[in-house]
Amino acid sequence: MTRSALMHLMMVVAATASVCLLAAGLEGYWLRVLSTALNFACVAVAWGFLLGIAGQLHFAPAAIWGAGGYAAAILTTRLGWDPWSALIAATLTGVVLGSLLVLPALRLQQIYLGLFTLGGGELLRLVAINEDWLTHGPSGFGLSAVQFGPVLGSTYLLRYLPRPLRLAALADSRLGWAATSLSV
Repeated sequence: MTRSALMHLMMVVAATASVCLLAAGLEGYWLRVLSTALNFACVAVAWGFLLGIAGQLHFAPAAIWGAGGYAAAILTTRLGWDPWSALIAATLTGVVLGSLLVLPALRLQQIYLGLFTLGGGELLRLVAINEDWLTHGPSGFGLSAVQFGPVLGSTYLLRYLPRPLRLAALADSRLGWAATSLSV
């Protein structure tokens, strides 16, 4: 591994660790803002790779992202799945959809690939809007009540934080102190 690649890897690890520590102390609105920003950052990385590195005009990442989101929403609200399991299933949905979309588009390049993937994205948008029985139409799903369990919940993270960070994370939350039963 070259020196610049090692530095890049260390920067990515440091940024990831700082975001995780930041997320451990956030609640409500700011946690939602952070998760939305990270979602859009993932889509931006996919677009940057496809257009910037591969040089292909490709509109499928948005459609695949939306299909994975709908899959997770359907699994958690209608079928009662755990959100972590639904997240894995949503990822697999994206993999399957991307694979199905890429098979007919293997020989297409430039504008033709863009038109084909734009059509695929438009098809998924129409399904999401018109199939009320599956997607609730333009209203979508209300997912404000979905809670991720203790696998990476605040209690789990707080148990392994150093003592000063525990104090900072729970400084203003009496309910948090009562729920965690952590000794500080």
